[in-house]
Amino acid sequence: MVRIEGIIDRHRRRVYLSLPVIFKGKAVMINFVVDTGAFSTSLGFSDAEKLSGMNVAELPKYERQVIGVGGNVDTRYIEGNVQILAPNGEILMVYDKITTVVPRVKSGGKKIDIHDPRIQEELAIHFPSILGMDIISKGGLYINFKRNVAYLEF
Repeated sequence: MVRIEGIIDRHRRRVYLSLPVIFKGKAVMINFVVDTGAFSTSLGFSDAEKLSGMNVAELPKYERQVIGVGGNVDTRYIEGNVQILAPNGEILMVYDKITTVVPRVKSGGKKIDIHDPRIQEELAIHFPSILGMDIISKGGLYINFKRNVAYLEF
């Protein structure tokens, strides 16, 4: 049995799991927000850029409509063998396509540079990588905010 320890962010009421993701031989540790309301796992735009080495706006548009909390979102995808692993190296999921969201480049009528490190830090909070039910449902999820304990077991 593999237990993946989570990190609880009480301020944002989030649970994060840090997992290695591999694409084209490149491994990146990604902090995923555990989201039991998400059908599938997706990458935050900055994580997608780190993993793929590409600007997310240049990635192909995802063919299906994706609706987020704020409505329709500009969804792109990384195509190819993307593997999400447990910390022990066990493969949890392999994707031929994994989605990411392109943040809007205007805020309050002003154009913003999503590649500015300060802006990226803020956007990473609003556009995190999401660990969805496609992976969560393969194991057992335990979260106890009072005890500051969270983990996913397989």
